[in-house]
Amino acid sequence: MKQLSLTAAALAAALLLAGCGGARRPSGNSDWMVDIPTVDDFDTAETAPATEAPAQGDAAGTTDTNDAQQPAQTGAHWVVEPTIQADNIDLPRLERGNGIDLDYNAYYMFPDDGLSIIQQGTSYGLIDYDGNIVVPVEYMDISMGYDSRYAMTKDNVNYDTLNADGSVSSLGETAYVDVLGTAPNRMVYWVAPWNALYLSGGGDAIAEMPYACNVPCAALVVSAMDEYDCPASTMGMTLTDGTSPLNADTYDLAGAYSCGLIPVCRGGQWGYLDGKGNVVIDFMGVANWDYANRNQVSGQELAYPASYGCVVVTGSDGTDALFAADGTQILPFGSYEDLRPVHGDKLWARQDGKWGVLQLDAPRGDSQTGYATLATGVQVAPDVMTSRSVVSDANDGLVLRAGPGTDYDRLGSVPLGTAMQVLGSSSSVPGWVYVDQGGWVSEEFVLDR
Repeated sequence: MKQLSLTAAALAAALLLAGCGGARRPSGNSDWMVDIPTVDDFDTAETAPATEAPAQGDAAGTTDTNDAQQPAQTGAHWVVEPTIQADNIDLPRLERGNGIDLDYNAYYMFPDDGLSIIQQGTSYGLIDYDGNIVVPVEYMDISMGYDSRYAMTKDNVNYDTLNADGSVSSLGETAYVDVLGTAPNRMVYWVAPWNALYLSGGGDAIAEMPYACNVPCAALVVSAMDEYDCPASTMGMTLTDGTSPLNADTYDLAGAYSCGLIPVCRGGQWGYLDGKGNVVIDFMGVANWDYANRNQVSGQELAYPASYGCVVVTGSDGTDALFAADGTQILPFGSYEDLRPVHGDKLWARQDGKWGVLQLDAPRGDSQTGYATLATGVQVAPDVMTSRSVVSDANDGLVLRAGPGTDYDRLGSVPLGTAMQVLGSSSSVPGWVYVDQGGWVSEEFVLDR
């Protein structure tokens, strides 16, 4: 297969694509492609016979003496009154996605663990959706990295992490890089002259292999090649299903495909497209994710991905609205001073300068990780979200199915030794896991790595 070598100059030109300004919220300063997750192994499914198992705190801030008045609009109600004093409450972006072998823009997601980052002055901690402080507000920085682990900066030398059981333990002086990762970042390119999608090699910027995405993803367009099969020019981003662009448009930036929507930016305005490239929420929003890369000098300006069938849109005047994934407006612009993405059927909101938690009157969806549940042909979504790295251990290939069991349709197979990322499982059907290859596999035939 022909390889594409990207020169440093071409990569620099790609990184200087037009940014999309956020009218309200500062957000960090690295180039927008800096934290693309590493793909260490790439394998495509084979059609050979395959093997599978038989069927089978404390409350944060200060509380007012008077109860907060309930807003007149419908659509949500307070379950934690807006009494929490904080400069900001927001969700961290996964610094490296969930680790390995995810669609490149899946790293523009946030963890589905029921925790948010609370900022008071220059200090940060973690808070849950009951308003309880889970990690004290005493850290210089909190980042989310590999396998959904937190790296919490104490003094730029020593770091802590939050364990699965809720305890905090020290990472020591150097383990921070083990959480965030040190492998080169990667990107996908739509190479127009070859009519194909290619994965870059990270820091060396070589399009080293064809790339197959499980769900629609955005890719940087290489519009012309030189005599050495290197890019002569690039032009924005396109939305593709891996075999062709989904429409004729190009975009300045793009976020993560989730809940059937992908945020894209054009001319400074963000809109949301569906998996066929159609506009669902018009281009009227600005970048609104504070916690994308807030410690950098100039912004990595992003729009929130959809979560649980909803998405927060910030208008050019700085007011927020909440939309359903079908484009229906749930909470009008300006209903609250700030809104944050939905977790389950709850979301953070600010009113009269203080934060509380709203509960939607009509929940809109049961999944945050759209890239993990919307792969073509999948009939059952995982209801337990997790993350771990595994490899296929089936000599004849591991069957990939549409649900957790042999009664579900076969979607393909995963060759022996293929690296996979487990993204979820079923609470009712043990022994099966959902993987980033875009389907379910028997856990009997995977090995942790």
